Amino acid sequence: MMINDHSKELQRFHTLDFLRGIAAMLVVFVHNYKTGIKSLDEAQNYGHLGVKIFFVISGFIIPYILFKSGYVWKDSFQFLLKRMVRIVFPAWITLILAILFHFFMKLKDGELFSIAPAQLITNLLFIPEFFGYKWFMPIFWTLAIEFQFYMIICVIFPFIIHSNFFIKCFSLGLLGCSYLLFERMNLSILIMRGSIFAHGVFFVFGILVFLLREKQISVKQCFFLFIVFSITGLYQSDLINIGTGVITSIIISFFYINIPFFNYLGNISYSLYLLHPLVIIMSEPILTKFLPIFKDKPFNVLGMFIYTLCCIFAAHFYCKVVEKPFIKYSANVKYLFKENNIFKPKVNKLL
Repeated sequence: MMINDHSKELQRFHTLDFLRGIAAMLVVFVHNYKTGIKSLDEAQNYGHLGVKIFFVISGFIIPYILFKSGYVWKDSFQFLLKRMVRIVFPAWITLILAILFHFFMKLKDGELFSIAPAQLITNLLFIPEFFGYKWFMPIFWTLAIEFQFYMIICVIFPFIIHSNFFIKCFSLGLLGCSYLLFERMNLSILIMRGSIFAHGVFFVFGILVFLLREKQISVKQCFFLFIVFSITGLYQSDLINIGTGVITSIIISFFYINIPFFNYLGNISYSLYLLHPLVIIMSEPILTKFLPIFKDKPFNVLGMFIYTLCCIFAAHFYCKVVEKPFIKYSANVKYLFKENNIFKPKVNKLL
């Protein structure tokens, strides 16, 4: 049976939800408590691969929506404002909750809680690492990378879809290969973990999938660029990370996956990502008090499972109360051009 373009598009969105669900669970897995089972504890070390999956997805979906919407440079302010409302505001609320939690915990112990104004400001702007401060919510470093990508893509996007193949390659190289140049120039601030250039190759993988899907490059050109960026990517990452990026790109390109549970996790993945460290910390005193299994560490597999359920439950609530309203507010920020995306409702949800 033939599938029309609209059905294919919806299936592709299900695939993205599936990947987001997997990525979110990997991140929760890596930040969960140890079980004492050697093989499982060692497997937790690979949970960080979920972050790479998120980067590849962003590399695909952000250019995709810009392309479908007919993005031009004059719309960069509206684009960044939409992303700020959609991504930054829910993160700020999480940060406030974390600060309040630490404040009351210190107060309970008879201590004073304090945070330097400069640390607070740099955390709100997602730039503490650039000024030598620590993240108050350590997972926020990935949000900093995401927003750096937004600022770069709104500048280079017209070059990425340029008809000249060499201009495409040059613009992709700025994102995916600048790490090599900055390393030779000893510009450590531009190649540290908090810089987009230390992770640019994963966004490039997603962009290549977008270019192939929209027939902006041929299959041969796409294959060639994947080989080039995979090789150069090994200078800024390792084989497992690069392999994860490539596999994620292949799944987006050629597989249509629709598993309801993972679709659900994909829908709440951002809330799950934001809340899970705080939920795990907050739930420990409660669970320790009422469930004997939590009194001794390391916990067994059941303990990890219960913590994960707590995270999913909290994310479900947070998504409804906080994230979804900001999705609607973001959708209300209009571009200056006439939008022509026939899949606009679904794409707005993805963004």
